Amino acid sequence: CQPTIRILCKPYEYATLQEYGVVKNLSAVGLVDPFNPYMRISLYIGLIIASPWVFYQIWMFIAAGLYKHERKYVVYAVPFSVILFISGALLFLFYISYPLMIAFTMFNKWMGVDPIVTLENHVDFMTNMMFVFGLCFQMPIVVLFLGKMGLVTVKSLGRYRKYVIVAILILAALVTSPSPLDQVALAIPMWLLYELGVLLVYILVERKRRAEDAAMGYKPLDD
Repeated sequence: CQPTIRILCKPYEYATLQEYGVVKNLSAVGLVDPFNPYMRISLYIGLIIASPWVFYQIWMFIAAGLYKHERKYVVYAVPFSVILFISGALLFLFYISYPLMIAFTMFNKWMGVDPIVTLENHVDFMTNMMFVFGLCFQMPIVVLFLGKMGLVTVKSLGRYRKYVIVAILILAALVTSPSPLDQVALAIPMWLLYELGVLLVYILVERKRRAEDAAMGYKPLDD
């Protein structure tokens, strides 16, 4: 658990080293305050280690009520979803958090403020943002699901692209900190993942549907 906390603290330490020339350690308000993030990170690590068994049990529960072709979709979707979630979390941890911490540190220095950053607050911020990035990286799964349900088509997804981009920017502003840096850092990957979702709808839904229609002798209709 301690090495994981050290990794989470690295962006803050790097930012203070860049701006002040010395690494500033995170603080604690009370004697037992460091115990809370330690236990929280221990719980997260335990969930990660147990996740294969947890997912297996969830899968066994869900599979009992699914048809054979529906099980196939879940088998492909779940690993893809997990990979996207982990990718989003790691993107923030190893790439976004460093310039973000530097930006906050530069602003505080410019304001002449020397903030007292506690270990608990920092760990909360880092883990919450990792969760937000991982969750928002589910965009292709959501778009593909809507396509499978017949609620959207490639043409409609393209037609409403500008509205989707605005919605992504609003969502990024709501779920991240007030800094424009991490809002844009989340919005750009979400937009790219939206485009990936459009591509998946075309490949896995519309192209397959058109091939089936052609095999049946139906003429393709304009959406």
